[in-house]
Amino acid sequence: MIKTSEFQQFNYWNEKKNKDHYDGRVDPPIIDLDNVSKTNVPVAMFIAEHDKVANDADCRKLAKKLGPQTVIEYTMVKNFDHYSFNMYKANSPDAESYLKRLAYWVQ
Repeated sequence: MIKTSEFQQFNYWNEKKNKDHYDGRVDPPIIDLDNVSKTNVPVAMFIAEHDKVANDADCRKLAKKLGPQTVIEYTMVKNFDHYSFNMYKANSPDAESYLKRLAYWVQ
C-alpha cells in the first residue's frame, strides 16, 4: 500500500524478481480482501503510533475493507514504531499490556 495504495503481495520493485516469485507476473498479485472477510476469521489490529511503514491511515483503510465482522479490535499502540512489536523490552509495561491483549484474542 505504500507506493500503489493497493493491498497486494510484496513488491520487489525489480521486474525479474517479481517474475521469479509470481509465476512470470511483473506486478505482485492483488490480495482480494473479500476472500479474507469470507473466511470468518477474526482479526485484532494493533497499530504502532509512529509506524512509517504501516501507518494509521493505511491500517484504517484495511480495517474498513475487512469490515467490523472481521476486525474485532483496532488499537493504536502509543510510543511504538514498526519494529517495536518484534524488539520490545520484556519489562516494558506498555508492551506487556498490549501483548496480553493480543494473547487474549489468540486463545
